[in-house]
Amino acid sequence: EQLGELRTLDQIVDYLEGAGDAAPKGREAGASAPRHRVALVPLPAVDVIDIAKDEVIKVLPCDPGCHGVNWGAKKGGGYYAYVTSKFANVTSVVDPDPSGTGDISQVAVVGKFLTDIGPSTKSDVTPKKFNGVHGEYTLDGMGGQGVIPLPIVYNGWVQKLPDGLKAELTCRQRDPMNPRACG
Repeated sequence: EQLGELRTLDQIVDYLEGAGDAAPKGREAGASAPRHRVALVPLPAVDVIDIAKDEVIKVLPCDPGCHGVNWGAKKGGGYYAYVTSKFANVTSVVDPDPSGTGDISQVAVVGKFLTDIGPSTKSDVTPKKFNGVHGEYTLDGMGGQGVIPLPIVYNGWVQKLPDGLKAELTCRQRDPMNPRACG
């Protein structure tokens, strides 16, 4: 369910604290326990927030329990967000600027990939094998593996990359905190 007319983070917090109706917020004077509780459930959606405007600008679909995001370099400039899911062996790839114009309202899911194990996958566990009606199978996990996009593009890490990996990045990706250095 989308939050309808709620557009700012303050409005969303007020909505959640008030359970979306006229329910009293917090504790009344002298009360020993909260008057209500709010349970946040991982929904299959990613809220994209424009932090300059303090607004949710788009809600993107994702798999159940999506919650982890790591940023990786996009060839030719910019970044991708890799969104993992706790309850699915899937990673969604989000491009915050698919047109390269800086217009974040165009943010989109541009791909997905399965994060199951293969014959050459290194692991510290051996998947349990099961026999089913259609033969042998494994349960390769329940998601939440997380990803680490290489090369690492976070400030402080990107500067320490080996020269070969740095050469694949644009000037702005190599020096994210100093865009003027790139002309």
